[in-house]
Amino acid sequence: MDLLESVKSSQDIKKYCNEYLQLQENYPRDFWLNTLNNIGTHDTQRIKTVLHNDDNKVIQAFRILFNLPGVPCIYYGDEVGVEGDADPDNRRFFPWGQEKNSRIIQEVKQLVDKRKKNTLLQEGRLGFVIARGSHCPALAIVRYDDQGNSVYNWLNLTQYKQIISPENCEYLCLPQNIQQKFQHELTLDSWEYKVI
Repeated sequence: MDLLESVKSSQDIKKYCNEYLQLQENYPRDFWLNTLNNIGTHDTQRIKTVLHNDDNKVIQAFRILFNLPGVPCIYYGDEVGVEGDADPDNRRFFPWGQEKNSRIIQEVKQLVDKRKKNTLLQEGRLGFVIARGSHCPALAIVRYDDQGNSVYNWLNLTQYKQIISPENCEYLCLPQNIQQKFQHELTLDSWEYKVI
């Protein structure tokens, strides 16, 4: 989750996006759509611990996970904010009875539902839009198909409100007809996620 911890500029985001797109080029499409993606496992620190107990960043991590190609996998407890350092501390008990109070689980439920209902999020091609803002740039994960259907999943990766205009964006791996679908100024509040 270096993307959520160390990004300071549009060039930082572009580097991560290009690395991801380069990986995608090296594998067959069927393989890529069926890879098991995760942000936590029994071999790693818990995502909430890695992101310094910042619920906003954890939620953004889940938003990224659910919008990328592949199968999102959740290590038990990450969806409710279980903390934990390296093994064996990352194998803490699930907080039964307390999980309903978590902002994180409410967001994860919405992401699961959205992904189930939208075939573009399951099978669509991938591109990115990087918007250069006054603070840290915003990112759109774009999923699209050959018929011109698309969904722009915008993420404000900062605590600052951002105003994004199409002429101040860089498009990665997106055909012209998909780029043209983003034509109006967009405002993203602190840590906001917006689908257009």
